[in-house]
Amino acid sequence: MPNRFHPARAINPHHRVVAVAYDRLCTFEYGMVAEIFGSGRPVPDKITGAWYEFRTAAGEAGRLRGQGALAVEADGGLELLHGAGTIVVPGWRTPRHE
Repeated sequence: MPNRFHPARAINPHHRVVAVAYDRLCTFEYGMVAEIFGSGRPVPDKITGAWYEFRTAAGEAGRLRGQGALAVEADGGLELLHGAGTIVVPGWRTPRHE
């Protein structure tokens, strides 16, 4: 059956998803993004392997903290956005913090 559709081949395993981190990062929203795109767990129909390449980009220079004084370590800077298939900004700090 060489022409049979195979779901595992239809998924691009190199689809890059980049979350933009910033100082006072909304940790709940970031956690949801990391869980969905960065877990690498097999999906329910037993297709194995990660669907996405997940990275975190620092959206600004300097020390990045999440809510509750959590330290945030990014994989790189905004250059990671180049070539990303999906870019996520998980929440944003309130205007009074600008």
